[in-house]
Order: sequence, then C-alpha cells, then structure tokens
Amino acid sequence: LETYVTILVQTNDYEGVIETVEKVLQTKDIMPEQKEKLAQLALFAEGMLNEVDTSRVDSNFELDEFTNEIFGESFGQKLRAIQQLSLKDLDLALPILKKFLIDEKQHPYLKTSILYKMIENQIEEEIEVEKFGNTIKVIPAFTGHNEEQSDNVI
Repeated sequence: LETYVTILVQTNDYEGVIETVEKVLQTKDIMPEQKEKLAQLALFAEGMLNEVDTSRVDSNFELDEFTNEIFGESFGQKLRAIQQLSLKDLDLALPILKKFLIDEKQHPYLKTSILYKMIENQIEEEIEVEKFGNTIKVIPAFTGHNEEQSDNVI
C-alpha cells in the first residue's frame, strides 16, 4: 500500500492519492501510525492540488522557510516542501538537502523523494546519503545509468 501511494505521489497523481487513502481508511483495519501517515499524505495531496491552481511562474523561494519546513515535525509538511522545489530553488536548497540526506533521523521515503528531484534536475554533484544504517555517495544525474547504485539508494 505504501509503495503504491509513493508511486502516486512521485507521479504527481494527487487525486489518486486522495482516492486510495479514503478507500483504505474506510475499508481496512490499519495501525494508528499507518493511519496517521496516510492521513498526512492525503492532506499533502489536497494541498498540492490546491497549489497547482495557484502556482507561481516566478517562485519566491525562502531558504529559511524551506529549512524550517523540511526539518519540522510533520511528515506531510516535509513532503510538500520537497515536492514544491523547482530547478532554480533546488540549487539554492542544495546545502540544506545534503544535511537532510545524511541525517539518520529523517524518513527514508523523504530522502528518496529528494533524490528523485535531484535525478530529475540532473544534479551532477556527488551527494552523500544515509539510509537504513548505510551511507553511500551518489551522483544523482548518473544514478539512473548505474543500476547497482540506483538499487542501493532508491
């Protein structure tokens, strides 16, 4: 289920996220932690759908605000901050993202979302990533071309 919802988020199918979460919450007995995470993902998806309507051509990226959001408490808030990064903003946020990627307290899914953004934007800088107790170095722009490295990171 989490993998499916993850794919929906990665493909920006926010309506699919909302529909799936609503169906699961209505029909399945799930643990409170999973229910909370799914609810946050649904809120995130709703927020992203609302922001698509009011998206700005020229982003007013605030590094301090982004830093507070990505290192905040809410999983949904962190995910929204990551998903809203544009190519221009990604360069500005790179030092913060590097800190996030080596922080073992941060959720692996969020790190994967950041890596997908970096791959999508062809970041050619070597990036250190900690996931599941392992630390590796990757170059996001080339990760898709190196299957072994891609499997280790994502």
